[in-house]
Amino acid sequence: MVIKRFNSKQDDMEVASKEQILSLLDNGEESQNIKDILDNIVEEKCNIAGSAQIIKLFNQINNKKDDMRITVEDISLVGFDEKQLILSFNEESTDDLAFTAKGIYSFSTDFLDKLFSMSKFARYCFKVNEIDFLRDSLDYLLDKTDGKMMQYRFISGTGKNKEDMYIRAITSNQYRNFDNNIVLYLCLVSIHNYSKVMNKKAYIEQAYITDSSLDLTIKLDEKIKLNNYFSIEVGINITNSEIREGAVLFEFIYTISDKNGKKSTAMGDTVIKIQHNNKFETVGSKMKMLHNLKDHTDGVLNGINVARLATKLDENVLFSIFKNLASSKTLEKGTRSKLEKLHKEEITSNTLTIIELFEKLEQLNTSVDDKTYIQKKFNDFLTNGLK
Repeated sequence: MVIKRFNSKQDDMEVASKEQILSLLDNGEESQNIKDILDNIVEEKCNIAGSAQIIKLFNQINNKKDDMRITVEDISLVGFDEKQLILSFNEESTDDLAFTAKGIYSFSTDFLDKLFSMSKFARYCFKVNEIDFLRDSLDYLLDKTDGKMMQYRFISGTGKNKEDMYIRAITSNQYRNFDNNIVLYLCLVSIHNYSKVMNKKAYIEQAYITDSSLDLTIKLDEKIKLNNYFSIEVGINITNSEIREGAVLFEFIYTISDKNGKKSTAMGDTVIKIQHNNKFETVGSKMKMLHNLKDHTDGVLNGINVARLATKLDENVLFSIFKNLASSKTLEKGTRSKLEKLHKEEITSNTLTIIELFEKLEQLNTSVDDKTYIQKKFNDFLTNGLK
């Protein structure tokens, strides 16, 4: 998978031009619909620092992926790479080979199940080393099956594998209204306009971009004092997946810092939720809800117990927090192991505030989803206390 990361502390913080933002849209129907409901910025430059670099990183990935609708008659089995399928794809209605591609991630399992309901059978064949039997079965089914057309996401290789082609996933052509280029355009234009209304600049704090997903945090460039010891920055976290049939989420996010430079980030409520099958007219009205960001900010400022932030966590509180996190089946097994190790290291000292603790939790090497889960738990502890 092609992955690009951005960090405001390490990467360039240039602002994009309005032409660069408009370049995110193509000539497709979805892009035209977005142009109709959400005009591009009128200023020459975007108010969001880092926006130029994000567009550049996105374009580097977008040029390496392609979605194609292919009938099963034009697919042949070449072989296996461990448990992944290697498939060849012919020119439509001919025997001329167009290209060969290897499955990555969960593609092979999804392909076997969606076409033939046989991923468990394949897993068994691999387990008992009956590869030839599996090959014969697949060859037979591919030869006898017709009329099935699906959409496949292909990814070009990079580096020493730049000549190779990979199959990332089976994608749905029914949920194509909001691919990453559309979502990135929506968020840059909307937050630019919001920053104008609030008379505050914004910056991209961090981003994680892949061929199929987007996770982007944009903060307002302002520190709001809670008191002489603590301050808070607020913003929006935007997530999207082109493969999963989920939603585009704009979630309230805020970072609390103390005067010693310790800080931790909490994920709050959803500000905007766009289903992938929403009509574009609906999206136009939903984007106006971004102005509710001020209400979310006021709610957090009024709800945070500053005394709780300054209090050192005793052993019972530490135990309660780690138990709550480690018992979650949402977190990956590796993350739960890291939590257990950190708990053993910290429970003897009992000198951490909740900000210092969650700063350590954020710094654990975890997946994006696990980090988001921890940030949401931090918000729960801040707003609701320990239960």
